[in-house]
Amino acid sequence: AILRDGCVDLANRLRAKPATKAAKASWVYFIRWGDRIKIGTSVDPKARARSLSLTDQAILLVIPGDRTTERELHATFQPIRIDATEWFHATQDLLLFIEDLRSANVA
Repeated sequence: AILRDGCVDLANRLRAKPATKAAKASWVYFIRWGDRIKIGTSVDPKARARSLSLTDQAILLVIPGDRTTERELHATFQPIRIDATEWFHATQDLLLFIEDLRSANVA
């Protein structure tokens, strides 16, 4: 329940966060590989997926954000983090969080 509550709070903050304009837009991406999801940042998430030998279809969601947003997501999903990586178990909470942001049209 704690993880779920944290997900709801973070999703609400991300929906309310205005997109910032920068010289190079930074994006937070959620990429799925099997039963794992990578949460990272990139100026080109499609190129990042390809660098992991994955296709564009592996990208579940891309939202405006920077390293601060990424760190907040990593902290929220710490209980399901795989070691000290940017990879997380594809749990129901994480998948519902992604779907919630996707349906809210945050990207």
